[in-house]
Amino acid sequence: MTESFQKWILSEDELRPFFNSASYGKESGWVDPFSFDEAWLPTDLPLPLMRPAIGALTKDGQVKYLMPALDMCVQAGGKLWWNRGINSVPLAKRWLDVNCADLSRMSIQAFCQGGYEDAKRAVKELGDDHPDNELGPWKKLWEAPAAKGIVELVETLSDDKGACVEKGYHIIVIPLPEEPLREAPDAGNRLRLCLSAAGAIDPLQDGIETTYSELNVLFRATMPGNESEHMPQVYKELFNLAGS
Repeated sequence: MTESFQKWILSEDELRPFFNSASYGKESGWVDPFSFDEAWLPTDLPLPLMRPAIGALTKDGQVKYLMPALDMCVQAGGKLWWNRGINSVPLAKRWLDVNCADLSRMSIQAFCQGGYEDAKRAVKELGDDHPDNELGPWKKLWEAPAAKGIVELVETLSDDKGACVEKGYHIIVIPLPEEPLREAPDAGNRLRLCLSAAGAIDPLQDGIETTYSELNVLFRATMPGNESEHMPQVYKELFNLAGS
């Protein structure tokens, strides 16, 4: 269902579609980058930088659901590249009804678990043994108050920046303004972002009724993009510059 929703990120005080920071998607060749399950890491690109964000599903300019999100990009050619190909933009699978949330107490907590050995290998030869996963403990990476991101979401929807999302369904990502960019986990790690007003989260539990929303993705190594015979022209600048 969400495939038909337009998706936007707030960057430099403007809602922009998920391409790169110099593109509105008019060039041909862009692929759908969104994934609920995995984030792919081509081995010829550096690890993306990321920071927590508030995501929202809106209908006709009104917020219906909230979710944790990521502003995750690679910098190349003076641009931020959110769309780096298939499965490069993670989305939350579990959403939070805005009417069931104590917005003043919301925070985003991030946890990481390593040991997904199969996801570390970009190339699998015929006959290779399937490596056994040796899952490690969940480690807490950060906790970030969500209030300022929610305020910025409301302000964005209420002024001229929100004109592009006044009609229909949209997914909007608002990076938390005071959070730094951090290096994303490497291949073989699972990342969980939890949006909740319930205080400390136990990553071994599934959630807390309706007051909980989650993004949960596995970072997986993939073949070098520059080795693909089918890479669209629109991505060549990214892989030629960032991968050099």
